[in-house]
Order: sequence, then C-alpha cells, then structure tokens
Amino acid sequence: MVTTPTDPVSILRDLARLPTTSFHEEQALGYIRRSLEAHGIPYEVDPYGDILARYRRGEADQPLALVAHTDHPGFEVTEAAGDGCRARLLGGVFPEYLHAGVPVRVFHQGQSVAGVLTGPSQTSGAGETFFDLRCEEPVAPGDWGVWEMDDFREDGDLLHLRAADDLAGCAVTLATLFELQRRETDGDVYLVFTRAEEVGLLGALLVAQQGLLPPNTLVVSVESSRTLPGAEIGGGPVIRVGDVRRTFHPEAEAYLQAGWEALRLSDPGAKVQRQLLSGGTCEATAFGLYGYRTTGVALPLGNYHNMGPGSRLAPECIHRRDLAGAVALLTHTVSATRSGMVDPLRGRYEQTLERHRQRLKTSAQG
Repeated sequence: MVTTPTDPVSILRDLARLPTTSFHEEQALGYIRRSLEAHGIPYEVDPYGDILARYRRGEADQPLALVAHTDHPGFEVTEAAGDGCRARLLGGVFPEYLHAGVPVRVFHQGQSVAGVLTGPSQTSGAGETFFDLRCEEPVAPGDWGVWEMDDFREDGDLLHLRAADDLAGCAVTLATLFELQRRETDGDVYLVFTRAEEVGLLGALLVAQQGLLPPNTLVVSVESSRTLPGAEIGGGPVIRVGDVRRTFHPEAEAYLQAGWEALRLSDPGAKVQRQLLSGGTCEATAFGLYGYRTTGVALPLGNYHNMGPGSRLAPECIHRRDLAGAVALLTHTVSATRSGMVDPLRGRYEQTLERHRQRLKTSAQG
C-alpha cells in the first residue's frame, strides 16, 4: 500500500519537490491522487484535469468546499534553435525580475535542463511577457520550466520554497482532510484541486461553470497571499474577507468565525487574523461569479510570486505555525457546518440585547 504523510509540513515538503506551473501540474496532481487513494477518499477528475474529492460522514446539512490550486508562476518554451530559446511567462511576475543571469530549470522529455535568461523580458501588445534563454542542452517548443532555487528549506519556523502559492494551500487542504478522518468528524466536505489559476483562475472558473459543486456549497479558497498590515507572517492564518476584485460572502465567513470561536475554546493561544487581502485575486472570486457563497483562508506570504528584494527572484516564505493553524481553523469550521449553527457575532449581540431589552421597553413608555 502507498503511504503518504498526514501533517501539513511533511505534505508540503513532498509537494515542493514536484515542479509545477500552469498547464503542467501533472506531478502535483499525481501526488494528490495517490494521497486520496491511500486514505480511501473517492474522487473524480473533470475533463480539464481538476480533481474533486469528497469526505462525508454523519449528518451535515451544509456542504463546504476547500479549493486550492496546483500551479505556480513559471514559463513555457515557444521557440527553440540550438542552445537558445524564447519563452512565455505563465503567471504574474513583474518584468524587472526577469533579467539576464536569472537561472532556470527547463523540462524536456522528462529530463531537467539547466538554463539562464540572456536578456531582459519584453511585453507584447497583447500583454504577454516573453524572454530569451540559453540552455545547456537542446529544448523544444512546448517544454516548460521553473525558476532555479531551493525546492524546500526550513529555517527555524520559517519555510522557504519555490511554490508556497499554492502548494501550501494544497498541503493544508489534504492535512485538513486527514485530520477530519482521524477525528471521525461529521461533515460534508468537497476538496477541489484546480489547474491554471495563475493565468486567469481557469480551473476554478471551469469547476464553477460546470456546476460540479451543489449550489448551496460554501466555497473556501485556501492559498498563500502576500503579507499586508493585519496579515503578518507568524500571526496565524488569515480569514480572507475579499481580494483585489471582490469582497466575499458574510454568511460563508460566519462559518469560519464559528470555527475560530471553537478553536479558541480548545486552544486559547491559537492565533487567527482577519483582513481584506488586496494583493491579488483568488479562486473565491471565480466561484462568486457563478453564484456561490465564498470566503477564504490565506497564509501570509513573503516574496510573493518569488519577487524578493532588489528585483531578485527568491523562494517564497511562510510560517510553520500559520500552516498548522490553517488546518486547525478549517477542521473546527467543518464542525460548524452542522445544522443549527448560529453566527457567533449574532449570538454575542443577542446576549447584550437580552440584558437591556426590558430597560429599552420601560424607557420607551416614558
């Protein structure tokens, strides 16, 4: 039997060793399928390669979906001649980071080929970014690549890796599933692993467009997002109330808030942040466009899309505690999706109301 780890750091370490970019997520998707099979979780693959798994146990009237994407910015070869080639950027990296001397790794017929950028990038009239490479061995159009840097490195509580966005979200989603199994938690949870998010939320849009989730599903985008004031590395996972495009649904967020309340009762020292993360667009927006109630959980991220200080590409960075905290928050949130859940904010205000109801009534009569 294939065995796979169940804690988020070990899962992320495994995933981080698997290179990925938009349209070339096969290795990450393969790992996810093997993990689901090892734990007996049924899943389907849609016509576009997105994976939809389902955990269902006991009574749960409210389905919840955890959505993470399997790609990360990289590039694809468009032209090749001798040891030179031209490549198209896949994903959001600012042009000033793509300059001569940047080392890369190109994948040609299953083999890794070292390469280096030979000049600055250029942006086409259609808004696409291209750059030139020199490779140690011949490559061909259709080959693809990633930035050459550490796959995964631990520095105390900080985790440095090429693709925290969004392999960390995939690790959190899988680890949450395994924790639900371990606890034998009642719930109805879909796990959605999408493709090609970095080039326009493509996988998420297709899952939503096909109606593969029930219309009443609460959709939670699980990913890493750049740090902002109120969303700091090490401060805990972030309840994401919106992104640069949209604010999300208060009813969906209420379940995360209920999960947060339950988490604080079981672990008073647990940290959770709440913020509108306007640094980018996430998959909650894609599902919201098709009528789903959406919210998000994000891990504060340093060196977003590998854009480090001084216009130099660098590994992304997240905190071990934020990773584990996201699993704990989502695990407790699943319990809140049982019927009868009351928004904890409403509950607090109603307690205050009851303390003052009679005084208001009496004072209203003069």
